[in-house]
Amino acid sequence: MSANKLLLLIILLCLFSRLQSSPAVKVSAGTNLLVITLDTTRADRIGSYGYKPGQTPNIDAIAQKGVRFENTYTPVPLTLPAHCSIFTGDIPLAHGVRNNGRYRLPGQIDTLAKILQRRGYLTAAFVSSFTLESRFGLDQGFT
Repeated sequence: MSANKLLLLIILLCLFSRLQSSPAVKVSAGTNLLVITLDTTRADRIGSYGYKPGQTPNIDAIAQKGVRFENTYTPVPLTLPAHCSIFTGDIPLAHGVRNNGRYRLPGQIDTLAKILQRRGYLTAAFVSSFTLESRFGLDQGFT
């Protein structure tokens, strides 16, 4: 798993944990959350992580205005189970997705998108990887 995906995992796990444990979390009008995952992208080739020739101005601008972590970890180095962990806050043993292509995230499991949707957020997902297609259950909570 790339360092960027690992970074995102930590951010989302922190957010997901806070949303789940505190139903009274107040969100200011106009607050947005943007989740971007880049599979097999090395952080040491992204400008905001110090790579001078990096041509990632949009990611760099987002990182400059937001939160950026130096060290992050994933519970599994596989795209589908790692994304299930990102969006549920659970390890593969808990959410049940252990490999690409042969598993589906169960519908009864809460995802970050479901929680945000219940709190009034409009949610959308744009996916370009077969491994993350809706047939594998990661579309839950996205409109």
